Amino acid sequence: MRNLLIRILQSIVILAVVVSVANAGGGATMMMIGGTAAAAGGGACTTPIFADNFNRADNDNVYGPGGWYTEVDAATSELKVVSNTLQMTNAVPTGRYVTKRSLGSVADTYVKFTLKLSHNTSMGAFKNIIIANIEGTTTETHTHQLRLKDDTGTGVLNAIQLIYHDGSATQTLTYSWSPVAGTTYTIKTRYKSETSHPTSNDAILGLWIDGASVINGTSLSNRETTSDRATVGSLSNGITNTSLVITYDDYAVYNCDPDA
Repeated sequence: MRNLLIRILQSIVILAVVVSVANAGGGATMMMIGGTAAAAGGGACTTPIFADNFNRADNDNVYGPGGWYTEVDAATSELKVVSNTLQMTNAVPTGRYVTKRSLGSVADTYVKFTLKLSHNTSMGAFKNIIIANIEGTTTETHTHQLRLKDDTGTGVLNAIQLIYHDGSATQTLTYSWSPVAGTTYTIKTRYKSETSHPTSNDAILGLWIDGASVINGTSLSNRETTSDRATVGSLSNGITNTSLVITYDDYAVYNCDPDA
């Protein structure tokens, strides 16, 4: 009987502590479920709606195991799996890329991946490299693009841009940045579509490099209401440079901020 009373009192104390934690500052209650801490009412966005870490055999088809739709033969020398990464070479102007279709018409899309360039020198007449893209299904145009750019014509990539279309013209948000050759960066972009184009003006575009926010565009207007396709590789406006290698890894698309 004495042991039973002790267990009851211990349960009351634990319950009081949990309630106290929940009330302090209005935060979420932390509960242990199966030995793992979980936040009541939600927590960090950890499950992507699409992901590919490219962990498969060298020269394997990108679009097969990864669930991509390919715009080119993904087993060619220009876009292939190498050492558990996706590598793109010979960034010809017509582009070499793969697309994941049918994301589910996401209104607030986060894309996260790692990026490495063999060098940061632009070559030839084409001085832009569109390295990633999110698009909807109504226009099927590259309405949200991430682009590396030689912004001053000096022959060196020195800017990164988010590009979107407001329904009348193409708009850009620019951050001055020169990627260091051989360095791996973690890139995250956000594309929040306008609720009701063209009147609501509540679209948001964001860019983070290695966790630091470098572009935060708010109160924007864009012509897509949702995002349904994700593209990676070198799109149009690539550069004719056979020595350039762009390496991608740990590519993932979320409908919430994975780092929140």
